[in-house]
Amino acid sequence: MHSLRDVWSLTSPRSHPLLRGRIGRALEPGGVNPVAEVEISCCDGTPLPVDGVSAAIEYQGRRAVHVTMRDATPRKHAEALVRQHREEMERTLALQVAHQTVAGIAHELNQPLNAITTLAEAARQQLHGCNPVCGGSGRLDSHRGRIS
Repeated sequence: MHSLRDVWSLTSPRSHPLLRGRIGRALEPGGVNPVAEVEISCCDGTPLPVDGVSAAIEYQGRRAVHVTMRDATPRKHAEALVRQHREEMERTLALQVAHQTVAGIAHELNQPLNAITTLAEAARQQLHGCNPVCGGSGRLDSHRGRIS
């Protein structure tokens, strides 16, 4: 379960300079180090990222440093999920803005086209006996359908 082990035997050599500095700060009066990620070596030699915190204590009449470590894998996984969800939300928002922009442009284009079609239909109804206008209105409707 819990065992007292030398911190140097638990950590990878790459982490030793960071740990020396943190232990030195912890031994200063009132010294406590905030949580920091370090890499330790598991019993089989596999590296494991951990969140560690250290503080100076009295142990068997001597000044020592108490180090507490917690596996950082779940935290890192949660942070990756948060980043992924944030990126997905940003992409969704960008698509939504683009959709709204395109819808607004389409609306602005369709307004004058609808007005032209309505006016052409009114003119056709007033001059319904005249074949050239009647034929022209049909072409207008087909062109309007193509544009919109």
